[in-house]
Amino acid sequence: MKLELARQNDFDGIIAFYDDVTARTAGMGLYARWSKGKHPTEESIRAYIEEGCMYLYREGGGIVGAMAVTMYQGKEYHAIEWARQVGDDEVAVIHILAVSPDRQGEGIGSKMILEAIHLAQANGMKTVRLDALASNKPAHRIYERLGFGQRGQQHLYAENTGWTDFYFFELQQLCNMDKMIACCGINCATCEARIATMKNNDKLRVEIAKKWCEINHTDQITPESINCTGCRAEGPKFYFCSHLCEVHQCVAAKGYETCADCPDKNTCRKVGAIWENCAEAKKNLGGERNV
Repeated sequence: MKLELARQNDFDGIIAFYDDVTARTAGMGLYARWSKGKHPTEESIRAYIEEGCMYLYREGGGIVGAMAVTMYQGKEYHAIEWARQVGDDEVAVIHILAVSPDRQGEGIGSKMILEAIHLAQANGMKTVRLDALASNKPAHRIYERLGFGQRGQQHLYAENTGWTDFYFFELQQLCNMDKMIACCGINCATCEARIATMKNNDKLRVEIAKKWCEINHTDQITPESINCTGCRAEGPKFYFCSHLCEVHQCVAAKGYETCADCPDKNTCRKVGAIWENCAEAKKNLGGERNV
């Protein structure tokens, strides 16, 4: 899947996508409470496209995710006591993030948020913020898992809900997300083991252990071993990552943060084997390198 900027000729497809999300997402009326024609509106989506801040996640030509990312915040954000005091044009804000009902639960939303953070960094933004209905508990958990903290709430009017409470979130430290990038460049925030750990979900641990045993042709990966907060983050580590991974050991021995710090990265066999199979890892550590 690839994140791409939406164009004018994508408009009808985007409207159909959001209509489908609104109609078929489980718990929509309880959590996000979107309503066709009221939120998101055709006018707002058209404006985001014209502004150049509407992004799509595609697979096989179809839209599986969509969001808007503005490189400024609106006046409604002024009433919140933010952790970082910056100008309106120094803030990236994520809006109307949605994933196809057929692909929800696969971590696509988390990947899109991380892409939004990359966009913010590339545009020199000093922080990333967003808001959500107080009722949208599932979204809150995702934001908090990815490093966002709730900074306040407001009682506001929305066409689809009437007067209701909104929570406002801010990425606690823009640099925190860098710690979710493993030594090799793989994004730990989307790793199944980390997701199971952060959710403390034993059923998910069992499923992951079985899956990884099949993939790696072993019976040594147990549910109990699926416990990891990330390659470079504080907390427990998956045994392979901390004890057997050649890249992890090499980075630690050389005193680097990641392979991006190494002058030999472009010819390295160890990280090269990973980059050949994971373009995202390569991108996360600087992008256009020939390995």
